Amino acid sequence: MRGRNQHLCFTSHKEVLCRDYSDYATLFNCIAQGIINTNSKLLSYSIMSNHVHLGAITDKSSGLVQRIRSSYTQMFNHKYGRKGQLGDPSYFQLNLEGRIHIAACLSYISRNAWHHGVCANPFDYPFSSANLYFKKSTSILPCTELTQDAARRARLVRENNVIPKSLSFDRFGQISPADIVETDIVEGYFGSYRAFDFNLHRVNYDKWKEEQLSENPDVPHIDLQTVEPLMSPDQIAAVLKKSPGWVSDVPVSDLELCRIIDNELIRQFHVSSYSHLTRGQKLEICDILRDDLHYLLPDKQIARCLAIDVESVRKRMWR
Repeated sequence: MRGRNQHLCFTSHKEVLCRDYSDYATLFNCIAQGIINTNSKLLSYSIMSNHVHLGAITDKSSGLVQRIRSSYTQMFNHKYGRKGQLGDPSYFQLNLEGRIHIAACLSYISRNAWHHGVCANPFDYPFSSANLYFKKSTSILPCTELTQDAARRARLVRENNVIPKSLSFDRFGQISPADIVETDIVEGYFGSYRAFDFNLHRVNYDKWKEEQLSENPDVPHIDLQTVEPLMSPDQIAAVLKKSPGWVSDVPVSDLELCRIIDNELIRQFHVSSYSHLTRGQKLEICDILRDDLHYLLPDKQIARCLAIDVESVRKRMWR
């Protein structure tokens, strides 16, 4: 195939994309099917609760993102009894040039969860490709437990999508990432596991910039600001100050907060999904979260997990 190395990112500011583990598996399955259907190559990925990073070789970036989002939105809406568009309408695209330039971007994608404070080590995050590379060094073996038919019955794969029979599924019904991610290509960019591990934990950003510019001074270097369109300048500054010994400082993840809302709090309103809550009921949940949780949750986090405007949450939480 022909195509360019690209970094792609799509986001959802107002509402989370994934509420439980099966949502992450379903979204990856949509990514895998999009990669196959557009004849693209997936180099790396990181699926966060409210945005997705992809490193890919493709000449159909727009079609790839559109296929992923359209398929996933239909499945998400069916599961939660929801209607309408999911996520922000636009997406971010960056062309990558040169080995060091590409390796830097793939490193940032692999350590994305660390940037957002949900893990203390990039290898601890289960919804990224960080653990796929240099498998002999990391001792990662694929776990195949479900069949395609079982994954379809669990509604983790759309009925009308054709999936190569060679693909395997893990116990969550997710297509095995090892069958989709082009690890050999990525390993060639880094050269060794030691270099890959170093890049995933490095904090010398000035040196990283120098290395990229030495390869090609005409190409803007990759940095945190380049690959993180969701992060504010203050958030980026905080990440740049982190030390290698830093530990996760997110008290409750979006995944855990959605679990509390979906499995515990909505029961008292006798509805089957957060999408069926009225605005007033969502504000009542804000009261419960304010009074019962021992952590101070950010207004934006509560808003996206309840799918309500942040200003209403702010007024409710601080009244």
